[in-house]
Amino acid sequence: AGEVALEVFNTQGERVRTLARGHESAGEHHFEWDGLDDDRRPAVSGIYFYRIMAPGMSETRKIVLAR
Repeated sequence: AGEVALEVFNTQGERVRTLARGHESAGEHHFEWDGLDDDRRPAVSGIYFYRIMAPGMSETRKIVLAR
């Protein structure tokens, strides 16, 4: 358990969407990106990165949005 942040970034490193930020219980969780930015506008097709940060870990992975 602890503070968690899950964010989506474009290839320029700009945050596109925050999917989760705050305290989460220990265990497995499911989050889904609907392809919208924080202002609820559709993101363009292309390569994005998501970063998850939690106590004791930080991970960044590539994802592809195809419309």
